[in-house]
Amino acid sequence: MPLLRLPVVAGCLLYVLLYGLATLRYPGGTHADPQAPGFSWMQNYWCNLLDATALNGAPNTARPVALLATGVLAATLLLFWWGFAGRALVQRPLRRAMRACGIAAMAVAAMLPFGPHDPVLYTASTLGLVPLAGTYIGLCHLGERALLRAGLVVIALIAANNLCYHTPGLFGYLALVQKLTFLYFLGWTALVEVRTAPSTA
Repeated sequence: MPLLRLPVVAGCLLYVLLYGLATLRYPGGTHADPQAPGFSWMQNYWCNLLDATALNGAPNTARPVALLATGVLAATLLLFWWGFAGRALVQRPLRRAMRACGIAAMAVAAMLPFGPHDPVLYTASTLGLVPLAGTYIGLCHLGERALLRAGLVVIALIAANNLCYHTPGLFGYLALVQKLTFLYFLGWTALVEVRTAPSTA
């Protein structure tokens, strides 16, 4: 089954490509140095790409690409959770909860460029824990123990993000940890899709 025939895998790859393109279009500025040129992988965040104005005060030309990437990410995760819930041998209440909370999480996440940052992020993350937990349970049912163990790293990375965010001495590492979390989570999601999606001719 060619990978690019899987919408979820294609969506993960497209998001990464759009993210990279958005960073190339970012005018510049970080919280530490508003006059810094371009996008800093160590000091800028995904949300900086979504702001209407860059941190250096210029109109943010990265925003249209970042908005498109956000839509692609939301649609990709929604497709993944919807499809996985249907084939993971979980009971109907959990399957419904995974799909309902997945839809709600992605709908809230799509408001990130327009709403208050922290409440939107925390709400989407909390809702997303339900389909994520359902994915772990589904992997157990399918006997995919290696994927389950790999998925637990996602929890560790989420914890690391929160630790960096709430610890002044570690805050400088947050931007890097955020990017590593994105890449690892998307890679794991794509691998789960490849390993568990039904074969097609």
